[in-house]
This record gives sequence, structure tokens and C-alpha cells, in this order.
Amino acid sequence: MKPDRLIVIPLVVAGLNLAALAVLLPRSTVTLDPVIVRSFGVLEAFVLALYLFSRFIVYRARDDQSRLGRAFVVVFNVAMRAALYLAIMVPVAVPAVVLSYLAAAAGVSLVDADLSALDAALAFDWLGFLALTNETAFAPSVLQFAYQSLNWQLAVVPIILIATSQTRCLLELAALIGLTVTLTVAISAVVPVIGPYGYYHPAPALFDAYSNVAGSSHLADFNALRSGEPFLLKRNAGIVSFPSFHTILAVLLAFALRATPYVRGPAIVLNSLLIVGAVPFGGHYLVDTLAGGAIAALSIYFVCFFRVGTARQAGLPSRAT
Repeated sequence: MKPDRLIVIPLVVAGLNLAALAVLLPRSTVTLDPVIVRSFGVLEAFVLALYLFSRFIVYRARDDQSRLGRAFVVVFNVAMRAALYLAIMVPVAVPAVVLSYLAAAAGVSLVDADLSALDAALAFDWLGFLALTNETAFAPSVLQFAYQSLNWQLAVVPIILIATSQTRCLLELAALIGLTVTLTVAISAVVPVIGPYGYYHPAPALFDAYSNVAGSSHLADFNALRSGEPFLLKRNAGIVSFPSFHTILAVLLAFALRATPYVRGPAIVLNSLLIVGAVPFGGHYLVDTLAGGAIAALSIYFVCFFRVGTARQAGLPSRAT
């Protein structure tokens, strides 16, 4: 597996986020659970060791034409791609999550009234849409399933890319996630939003067909952070509402599978439903999803431009895989 300059983007992002964390965390009311720090430190060390070991095995077996030798090359190439992806994503994702909590703890004035007004300017009635989907047969279960599918898509999509040897698409996905998560956290710091469930306080009858935690699972952490009291971070409740990171990831995951037959069509359908479900079940304003879509599109353009530009400079092909 040859090095790809796409790796520069997530590594730079990870470095910037870690630097920001080192400066801001000691000055905040947020404290990290030591178990989390140790767990992710051990995970990062393990995947780096797996990457180096797999790379060594592939190098040693490169000229072995026996059946066992070829099998070793295939298996450890897969392990190497998986380890590389995880080694990149851990230092990208973990600092970004912590920074999102620091952003919420900053106590900047909420802008829910402005986003609600923007929805109204677009002739969108959030409460009306919530009630409509709640009363439509199968809509709540379909939209809830699609929205929650992000949890397993984040594992399945990289596995598909690894299994089909789409290394460049895999690194492209890592670069896109690194770039967009950083933009999302930065925007949330200056445009903090509690979300429509916290702003409108809809009557339970308007969403009783959905899970009882629809759009409100982040409220306990969000309100505790804004109270100014010391906060021990033990888990990620996904406290960013604007822009919608679920929407961003839905676009990125579908885009990552664009060159993969048989699954790209279902991926587009599933992630389109995910974006729709982000409004009633995920607890997002319409403008949250529009902003998320715009960030995803601009980031894809930037990463593709970077990939093509650096490939031309290096005299390499700029194809997707």
C-alpha cells in the first residue's frame, strides 16, 4: 500500500485539535474521565502496532509466491488498511468530541430563535412536520431506523472500502471526517443551539410514535455544561445541533461508496432517509441539515481538489480508488 497525500489532511486536523485541547481544557469546567484517556491511548497504541506489524509481514512476504505467502499478503494488507484508518481516526475523533463539550461549556448565547426564524422564512413548520411524521404509518420506525443506522454505518462503510481494496476512498473518508468534524465543532462554538426539542418543548403526544429519547438525549449534558458547574466527561452524547453532523456524515458515507457496485444505491436511499429523520427524530432544525449538507459538499470539493492537485504534482493517477 503506497502512501497517499490525503493522509496529510486528517493528521493536520488531529494536530490542531490536540493543540487546541491542550490550551483550552485546563481553562474549562470540563474534566476528562481518566478511564477514557487510558482506553483511547491503549487503542491508539494497539492499532499503530498492528499497522507496523502488518506492514512488516507484507514486506517480508512480498516475493513469496506460495499459496500461504499470497494469503499472508492479502490478510495483512487488509489488517494494514484497517489499522491505518483507525490510527488516523482515533486522534481525529476523540479531541473533536472533547472540544465540542468545551464549546458548549463556553456559555455563548443560544441562537435557537434565529434558526427557528430561518425555518419559518423557508416556510417550514418544525412542530407541524414532527406531528405529520408521527401520525404517518411506518414513518417513525423507518426514520428512526435510518437515523440510528449511522452507528453501524460508521463501521460497515470502512469495512467495505477495506475489503474491496479502495484505499484511496478510505483515506478520502478519513480526510473528510477530520475536516468536517473540526468545522462542525468550530461553528458550534459561535453558533450554540439547544435544538428544537429543548426550544419548542413539544407535547409528548407529538412524538409518541418515536423513541422517548427522540432529539433530547443530549439535553442533560448540554444544560449541565452551560450551568458553569464542573463537568466530568464520561461519554459522548452528541451535543452539537448546528450544523447537523448526522447530515454531514450521511453525505460523506454515501459519497465514499460511489464506486462500489450493489451498495451505492441502497446507501444513497438509506442516507437520504437519515437526513430526513434528522429533523423529527434527531431533533434538528431544517437549517441544521441544510448547513450540514453545504459543509459536506464544500469539504468534498476541497478534498477532491487537494487529491487531484497533489496526484498531478506527484505524477500519480487521480482516480477514486
